Amino acid sequence: MVLLTLIGSLLGETPLTATLFEAHAATSNESLTYYGADLQKMTIATGVDFKRPSTVSKGRPWPQRTDNYCFVSVVQAMVNYADLKEGLQIRYPTQNDQGPASGDPADETKGQILYDMDHFMIPHNGPLKTVGVGKKRRPYTLANIAYDFGGDPRAQAFAMAYEAPGNAFYHEYIYHTGPEAATLGIAKALARYSEPVIAVVNHGQHSVIVAGVWATGNPLTDDDVQIRALAVYNSWDQSRGAYLSKDYYTRVTYNDWINATDLPSPWKGVTSWFSQAYQSNRNLDPDPSISPYQAGPGTRNPDVQHWIGNYIIIQRDNHFVSANFTFDENDQIMLEP
Repeated sequence: MVLLTLIGSLLGETPLTATLFEAHAATSNESLTYYGADLQKMTIATGVDFKRPSTVSKGRPWPQRTDNYCFVSVVQAMVNYADLKEGLQIRYPTQNDQGPASGDPADETKGQILYDMDHFMIPHNGPLKTVGVGKKRRPYTLANIAYDFGGDPRAQAFAMAYEAPGNAFYHEYIYHTGPEAATLGIAKALARYSEPVIAVVNHGQHSVIVAGVWATGNPLTDDDVQIRALAVYNSWDQSRGAYLSKDYYTRVTYNDWINATDLPSPWKGVTSWFSQAYQSNRNLDPDPSISPYQAGPGTRNPDVQHWIGNYIIIQRDNHFVSANFTFDENDQIMLEP
């Protein structure tokens, strides 16, 4: 931990940092500006160096420990980054901090993020009645408001608000207006807070960290801004086979982020970043069954959808309300699905 703190102090935000970002972005004669998190702090938060993106230093936070821990690992990286930004030691420096290697929630121990989710983040009127055991337990984490095979967006947003230092606020945002609007929302959050954002990608099957964007202007003030690329961190254990990217860090072009549907995968089927909206994925990622946002067959809102059909991000904001609440693309609190 002392070593990590020393490294963090040596890698503070300096003019050299800005120069590295500009050099990394230079792929044409077009003038681009980087907005977002310090990628050198991201090295400590994840264990992934953007200059050596295919490897993760041994004993560091990433990659995700089991095949459905993406939701835990992105929370881990976000919290670690928030710690560093506050000048603190990172609280979750190893894979073990995510949850048990077995993937069985019954094996979780105090101090692991999954343990916190299962014990301190139970939703109002929850938890959902469990079905199955071990890795097949649904909901997988009791923080879920849906029978999700991992952690649903509510669980990720609430975990950020619970685990983050200080008085920081985090919420999930649902974009009903397509991937372009959601990506612009990501860029605005990055420009405003200089903290990474969680994006739920591959039609709801995976979560990644977007740490920054390269754009033609400030997304907060330039109505004609064009986003050219995104700095994406993917926690998937690439030793299991490439999934969405071949590296743990990749500079994704805007076109690929919005349109690509043939990304690498150990499985068959359409694989994408943000070109496909959230889906039920054979009921592995259903809409909520409890909360004001419950939607779909068998709920009090059987004819509507909440996450399904939309684009989801989790970001820092200044809304002084519980992370149980969801916001829309107009930054308005949603009182129903």
